[in-house]
Amino acid sequence: MAAKPPALNKALLRFLLKVNLIGMSLVLAASIVVHTVIHPPRADPPPYSPPPTAQDLWPVGGSPAPLPGPTFTFPPLPPPGQLSTLPLLPVR
Repeated sequence: MAAKPPALNKALLRFLLKVNLIGMSLVLAASIVVHTVIHPPRADPPPYSPPPTAQDLWPVGGSPAPLPGPTFTFPPLPPPGQLSTLPLLPVR
């Protein structure tokens, strides 16, 4: 004989639903108060520069050209079926 699952208590489910709705409403109200009254959004411009698309991208006449970035080269791969030694990194 199989055991029957316990019956759902509808009063308990209604109570939990009401508690959750009240709790979520209080959290929403508190976050609205915090974000509008206690810590309103800043009205001054942001402390960082505008994105590069809004700036002049061409260098000024007297400024030097930017330095090139590093280039990385890897040794060629050995032919298939042939073992090779692992490349060693230089130690400073």
